[in-house]
Amino acid sequence: MVNTETTFPPGNFLEAVRVSCNACTLASAPNFKINEAAISSFLNGIDLEQYTSLTSQDPFSVPLRFDNLEDEMNLLALRDLLEFGCGFRKPLHKSCERGASDTILFGILSMHISGQPLNATALSELTIGDVSNLFGLPLHEEKDHPTIPGLRVGEPHILRAFAEKITKVLNETGEALTVHGYSGLPQFLLDVTKPPSNKPEDWKGPSAEALVSNLVKVIPGFRDMAKVDGEPVYLFKKAQLLASDLGRKYENKDPERFKFFDADQFTVFADNVLPALLVHYSIIELSEELKQKIDQSEEFGVENSTRLRAVAVEACERIIRQARTLEGSPLSTMTGTQLDYYLWKMGKVGELRKLERHVDTQTEFY
Repeated sequence: MVNTETTFPPGNFLEAVRVSCNACTLASAPNFKINEAAISSFLNGIDLEQYTSLTSQDPFSVPLRFDNLEDEMNLLALRDLLEFGCGFRKPLHKSCERGASDTILFGILSMHISGQPLNATALSELTIGDVSNLFGLPLHEEKDHPTIPGLRVGEPHILRAFAEKITKVLNETGEALTVHGYSGLPQFLLDVTKPPSNKPEDWKGPSAEALVSNLVKVIPGFRDMAKVDGEPVYLFKKAQLLASDLGRKYENKDPERFKFFDADQFTVFADNVLPALLVHYSIIELSEELKQKIDQSEEFGVENSTRLRAVAVEACERIIRQARTLEGSPLSTMTGTQLDYYLWKMGKVGELRKLERHVDTQTEFY
């Protein structure tokens, strides 16, 4: 049984992801298993030139000019905050001709281009109508009456639930920032990454873990954690993604804030793309019942979704450990961020894009 209410981890947030996902993996057998032998085959099959290309791309490259770094940072942060909606993938493609990630990017670019204020107050006051217009999401549709021929009736569109979740996350974010005394996301991010005025001798530099923990503690939309059978499972997908993107984007522009000394401690950012790829490569093995749920696009459920994402994190930890034994290979320095970028981008092209992914329309975290 899953309880979505759980407490923050008592120590290092990134380590808590590793430890809890490992424990969840062990507890989830035999319905969810990791095939160690398939990891070697996967690593041997990686095109190293393609891997290097995919893992070195700019995390936020858009055809816009920004007046200052804070405006750009705000859009990047909003993009990652809203990086969810995987469960609406098929209706999004049908009605909007784009998937969840592209819909989010479309929406935040629309906000910027239209001059929509993006400070804390504005975020807290956005309505579902605003979100519908900005993100291009239909709220209503007409259908034939079930018993009266020729009569059309209006009813909520399936994507209304997605628009409601986006509105909720943005409103909660604006309210949380205001409560903590911040005028917007950039002000919050620049404050919590500010280096100490008097650096202690043992100061190693800016910390990715510290940024992740601040994001999770302050903003509800980053609290990607649950209890499964009474045990906490921490994933923090969007918080890790944002911290990683900020590091990759700004480590040279502002190294005292964003050149994280512990950037190699990120896990992968578990969503529904990574598990689909790992199942495809036979690294994750699922029971027949679970595979059938995915193949038939049935709602996977919070419990199964949490377990599958946790197993994906653990599987990727094992991939990374094995990659680091490959002396002389570009894979020998593999990090969670690099493996995530590689798998995620591979899952968006060619035949791999057609892989069925598990459906979870209830989540605001991936």
